[in-house]
Amino acid sequence: MIVVGIMMVIAAMAMPKLMTTIADVRMRGAVNSASGLMQQSRMLAIKDNMLRKVKYSNVASGGFMYVDVNDDGVIQATEPQVQMGSTIMAYSAPTGLPALIATNLGYTPATVSTIMFNPRGLPCSAVNTCSVGMVIYFTDSRNVGSPGWGAVSVSPAGRVKTWMWTGSAWGD
Repeated sequence: MIVVGIMMVIAAMAMPKLMTTIADVRMRGAVNSASGLMQQSRMLAIKDNMLRKVKYSNVASGGFMYVDVNDDGVIQATEPQVQMGSTIMAYSAPTGLPALIATNLGYTPATVSTIMFNPRGLPCSAVNTCSVGMVIYFTDSRNVGSPGWGAVSVSPAGRVKTWMWTGSAWGD
């Protein structure tokens, strides 16, 4: 009984750290998936010689990022997409922590929730406003601890990079 009691105390002490680690892994996976989808959208824009938009949608089963190929604002089964998870949401700006700035990125970013790529593969904030650096933020609602934050930045040249909030600074 004593051994079982000691094991239960150790398990109870380890559980919050384990839950936080699992949430961190899910967040990193969602941010990496979003990054890959943005790179795929850029390649499609170049290949198809058309403007391509990456959008975020929250549906009953969780958040999705998708390339809106037909530009109708509705996710279709035939459009490239990634599921972000039921607890991960896209945000236009982080709350409670500093945003990514020119010091981190090397350019001043526009914070967006939709990222477009023109036929040359350059990121656009509007149809005629291209070569703009952008950042989209993601957070999760965790059962234990403070929410995790991640971001995907797109440089004015189209380079896509992931960022994770370490608790004190943005890192990769």
